[in-house]
Amino acid sequence: MFFLDALAPLVGLPLGVNMLFRLFVGGTAVIFGVAYSQLARSGNHGSPLLMYGTTLKYWAFVASLFSYWKFGLSVTMVLLFGVPYLIFAVLFTRMLLSTSEKGTG
Repeated sequence: MFFLDALAPLVGLPLGVNMLFRLFVGGTAVIFGVAYSQLARSGNHGSPLLMYGTTLKYWAFVASLFSYWKFGLSVTMVLLFGVPYLIFAVLFTRMLLSTSEKGTG
């Protein structure tokens, strides 16, 4: 969840990345993970939280690409950060679309 000091240079982050940033991002990931787990158990796949999370996942991918093109973010960081978010965004979109088709069909 948190970048180890040995991992930071490999993904293009300086060793002194602010601990507040690490804690905030890590905590946000845990909170969303718990919320998605609750949604999976409840079967409420059309939840606004899921739609919001899907949008944030697409945004994370776009932001990583933009940072690569504009600010020189490493390819490794795009692959480790942006691509997984894109994969989950596509999977979430597929689930949202299949849920809406079931509701209208």
